[in-house]
Amino acid sequence: MANVIKKKKKIVSKKPYIIGLVLYGVLLIGNGFEHFISPAIFSLAVFYLSKVLIFRDRYIQVEEEVQYEDMDVKDILASGNVYLDSFEKARRKIKNYEVRVDVRNIIHISNQILEEVKNDPSDVKHIRKFITYYLPTIDKLLTSYVDMEAVKETDQIIQSKRKIEELLKTVQKAFESLYDSLFEDEAIDLMTEASVLEKVIAQEGLIHEKKF
Repeated sequence: MANVIKKKKKIVSKKPYIIGLVLYGVLLIGNGFEHFISPAIFSLAVFYLSKVLIFRDRYIQVEEEVQYEDMDVKDILASGNVYLDSFEKARRKIKNYEVRVDVRNIIHISNQILEEVKNDPSDVKHIRKFITYYLPTIDKLLTSYVDMEAVKETDQIIQSKRKIEELLKTVQKAFESLYDSLFEDEAIDLMTEASVLEKVIAQEGLIHEKKF
């Protein structure tokens, strides 16, 4: 079964290359074709400075459908870290202090899980649900929570926010149990928790889909 994994995609700016080539051409013509070294050095310097200081390469988050079984440990860990970066960005936007603390704790225990898998790659088989269900779901929940904090509160929004707050605490405990289980050579079965979480989210309409 294919899973949607969040990844970082590098966007390379073409502007420094264009600037460097145009500048080199102008200087070359102006100084004569026999003097090509100085224009080349100057153009390279301008290219480097513009690339580093002005037109930097940027990264965007994209969702890609993959077969978890086909991913190597490095890709799985990279995907997990992309989600945790997204959690941190959402955490900084959240106004509720207690929720910020819960998200910080989730990020912390998630980092510990990924670090353990990095140290012992054989544990990767135990975190499939963690990577393919829990992290994407939390990411969408946090996005919804941030959106709800930005609008006028209604009874429905208050209830939805409380439900997300409860779910975050449940997820935190599940992650702590998963982390402990990695040291016992047997991972807990997160299927039940995931199923309950999925039903609650569906019933409450807590996730607002967002394209990346």
